[in-house]
Amino acid sequence: MSDLFKIDKCQIGDINYNLVPQAASTGLWDIMLPIKTKDDLYALNPDFKALAEYTKINKVGGVHAFTLDTKEGIAESRNFCPLFGIDEEAATGTSNGALNLLSFS
Repeated sequence: MSDLFKIDKCQIGDINYNLVPQAASTGLWDIMLPIKTKDDLYALNPDFKALAEYTKINKVGGVHAFTLDTKEGIAESRNFCPLFGIDEEAATGTSNGALNLLSFS
């Protein structure tokens, strides 16, 4: 997954919780991609063509990258869904709902 977003593998996860990329759904499947820092989250630069192919092969709508490294709210996120012509979505209730299903332990 790190090659799709042009990041180092060490940027994936969280410093306080054992988070790994995983699929989650509230009706539409997305891969939840934990990113350690807010700076790393906003530096993501996806290869949209490769990401569209990856999501097609894995039968998910897109990738919901998020970080818990925030002072406001619980998480900050970015949602990528190039398979359906949405390189980056400004807001997505479906993916944020699925993010709430993750176990933070």
